[in-house]
Amino acid sequence: MWTPWTEMAFGQLAAVPGCPYPEVDRLRLGTETVLRDPGPEWQIPPTAAAVLRGFAGEMTTTEPDYDLILDAAIAGYLLRCVEANSGDHNDIDPKWIADIERIVDGMDVVDDGSLALRAASLSVVESLPRAFSEDETSWEILRHWGARHAIDRSLARCAAEKLDDGHALGVTFEQCQGAFDFGYAVMLAEEALLPPPAD
Repeated sequence: MWTPWTEMAFGQLAAVPGCPYPEVDRLRLGTETVLRDPGPEWQIPPTAAAVLRGFAGEMTTTEPDYDLILDAAIAGYLLRCVEANSGDHNDIDPKWIADIERIVDGMDVVDDGSLALRAASLSVVESLPRAFSEDETSWEILRHWGARHAIDRSLARCAAEKLDDGHALGVTFEQCQGAFDFGYAVMLAEEALLPPPAD
C-alpha cells in the first residue's frame, strides 16, 4: 500500500517533507537530475548502451514502446550510477562475480562484450532487490517511480508527435518495472566485469 509520502514522491523533482525514506528521496532526486541534464561523466558506455537497446528491441516491435522500455531501463541504470557515485552502496557479492565469470568463460562465441554483459545482467537481475543498498520497500518505491517516469515521458512524446496515446502503453507497468530492474542489473554486471583496480 502506497503511503502519502510515496505518492507525493513520484514524478516530482523536490524533496518530500517528512518522508520516512530520505534515501529514496536522495537517490530519486539524483537520478532525475542526471536524466534531465546528463553531463559527459554520466554517458552510458557503448557496450552497456547496446545491451539496453537490445533488451528494448526484444520486448517490442513498435517505436513508442521501444522508447518507453529504453527509458525505464536507462532510469534503472542511472540509479545504480548515482548510488555507486555516492559511496553508500552495496559492493558486488563475490559469489555474483564468480557466477558471472563462469557465464562469460562458458561463452563460445566471438563477442564484442555486449553478449557477455547481457548474460551477466540477466544473472544479476535475479539478485534484486538484495543487491540494492536500502530495504525492499525503498526498492519498490524507486522501481515504481522509474516505471512512472518512463510512462510519463512516453505520453509526452506521443502528445508532441500527435501519436495515439493508447499505442504508447502497449507495454504494461510491470514490464516497465522489469526494464528498470534490468537497467540496474546491467550497471551492476558492468562493475563485476571490470578488471580489479591496480595496486
